[in-house]
Amino acid sequence: MPFRKEIQEYIQDYCMKHLPDENWINNEFEFIKDETLRKRIEIEYKNARYLYKIFEGLNVQGERLLAEVRLQILMYASIYETVIHYVLFDEYYKDNQDVKDLLMQKTLKPYCIPQKSLTKISNALRHDQKDIIPCFRTTVKKDITKIRFEEKCLVAKKIGILDDIKLDMEKIDEQTGIKINEINLCEDLIKIYELRNAIHIHAELKKDIDYHLYMSKLAYKRMKPFIEQIKRKLKQDNMI
Repeated sequence: MPFRKEIQEYIQDYCMKHLPDENWINNEFEFIKDETLRKRIEIEYKNARYLYKIFEGLNVQGERLLAEVRLQILMYASIYETVIHYVLFDEYYKDNQDVKDLLMQKTLKPYCIPQKSLTKISNALRHDQKDIIPCFRTTVKKDITKIRFEEKCLVAKKIGILDDIKLDMEKIDEQTGIKINEINLCEDLIKIYELRNAIHIHAELKKDIDYHLYMSKLAYKRMKPFIEQIKRKLKQDNMI
């Protein structure tokens, strides 16, 4: 049963007041030329903020925070992964050699030996009661869906998209309590995505991951510098 209309209007008004301006969102993701993809990312970003405001307005505590953290990490990690993939493989850096290398992997391929020759050397191709298969080293094209997010981030950092962020002054890290003077953007995105992959309860228990509000805030806070660095690099390379 839905809330009464006045309650719906109050919640809607509360959430909408804190959503970023539509023009600001459009400008943030303007470097994504694929209009359908850009609009989808914009919707995901707005929904992430909208849901956060609902949880904030409810002032959820304790176990209820887990739902908030899960949703925030899942939604922001999806945006990070989609944007990095688009920038590297779809539009801007697909001809970069480091990006091309991600699509190749080293492997062993068995030699195609004629049966007659194979019969002659069969005894030599057996050791410790196991058959030895003659192979040679080569490279093959890798399924793009098999490229891990960590690999994409590390290449993005190598290219200059995910540089470390120097802080104007030392600050205390909220999680560790340690003083820091720079932010490792690449490392933070990898950590966020690892948590995203542990959303399933069994994986969460196995990895013993402590979901907490800090990580959902981190996922949100890293979005602005992430977009800024992409734009800076694209302008530097005369791509936008």
